[in-house]
Amino acid sequence: MGKDLREQIHEDFRSSPYTALAIDESTDMTSEAQLLVYGKFACGCHTVEQLLCCLTLHSTATGHDIFSAVDTFFTENQFDWGRVVECCINIAPSMMGRNIGFRGILQRKFPHIHVKYCIIHQEALASNEFSSVFNEVMQVVIKVVNFVKSRDLNCRLFKELCSTENSEHRTLLPRSIPGYEILVLSCQRLPYLPSHARSCLLELELLVAQWGASSCL
Repeated sequence: MGKDLREQIHEDFRSSPYTALAIDESTDMTSEAQLLVYGKFACGCHTVEQLLCCLTLHSTATGHDIFSAVDTFFTENQFDWGRVVECCINIAPSMMGRNIGFRGILQRKFPHIHVKYCIIHQEALASNEFSSVFNEVMQVVIKVVNFVKSRDLNCRLFKELCSTENSEHRTLLPRSIPGYEILVLSCQRLPYLPSHARSCLLELELLVAQWGASSCL
């Protein structure tokens, strides 16, 4: 069943007149470098996003290694680079390097492909231009979210606190942002927390102390 589903996805990607890629390289729990390749393509009257493959990089994870792995995958499955119009990457040096990074190699071989950064990393780059006031607010938000998400107990207590305050939201959705290397709120929940951030932090510390847990601040 899994093989049949994979073949269907690959066939749809292969037959689409225009396609786009999102590529992310990370390390799993066994210290193996894993390369995830997502595809966006037309399927009938709809635009579909699917995981095309997960490739293991057995040695180094340089830009050449990443491009070679993706290019080999394309060749083996008879995918056409000419149909790829856009590729989304992260801001790791091996990905964004203009000379020996994946971006540089890709654009030299296929100059028609537009390369951009994923939205999370765009936010990280944009954070360098934050005003001092907004940055101060963000630091409070970061501190609160880190405290809440640091322990399962804190998450449960935060949920109870939100329920007591009749809050619209009861949990925090973490997103990793390399520029901060922390957890921040989703955009929909960011406006709610700053006005209650400091009081929430104090109440959470008190609740954790009552349960006999030491504060992580």
